[in-house]
Amino acid sequence: MVKQTRLFGEEEVETVEKLELKVANDIAINILTMVDAWCKKIEIVGSIRRQRKEVHDIDFVVLPYESHIHWRKIKETMLTWMDTKVVAAGDKILRFLVKPFPSSKKYVQVDFYGAKPETYGIYKLVRTGSAEHNIWLAKYAIRKGLRLRYSIGLLFGDTVVAGETESGIFKELALPYIAPELREMNGLKPVWWRKTGVVV
Repeated sequence: MVKQTRLFGEEEVETVEKLELKVANDIAINILTMVDAWCKKIEIVGSIRRQRKEVHDIDFVVLPYESHIHWRKIKETMLTWMDTKVVAAGDKILRFLVKPFPSSKKYVQVDFYGAKPETYGIYKLVRTGSAEHNIWLAKYAIRKGLRLRYSIGLLFGDTVVAGETESGIFKELALPYIAPELREMNGLKPVWWRKTGVVV
């Protein structure tokens, strides 16, 4: 059980430690349906996209129709859903704690990451994770003479060479497209490396 003490004044807020994948996915789909009208693109990312059996929070990457107006609409829409608390409301992230069901006693953390068309792919890649796989990718990019900047894209020097799509980033890294569920590490190597034949 994770306790977020004093997050809202003196109130103690309890969040779920883990959710089963199906339950988390069902909640995510409900949320996506609620806010979809304000989004040119919206996708579920994080551990749900990686199909992990246990999920700790729910993540979305969003490209709003109009950045400021519809970003605010997402926030307003979320606040109409049952018991919802705003944790962060910046230009690039909206974070909420929500009680997903009427009978819920604990909150689930829900994060929206706001992207631009040219950064949608890098946000989707990074926010899908895993964190360890992201670190490995960043180091691999350096070996290729590139830099993986988490909010910008893949850079050669100061020039962005990929960032709009995940597939474009993998292509520039001379890697095959890696399915989200394989973006985990096994020791020092990614779990997919034996299946692809790529020397890493």
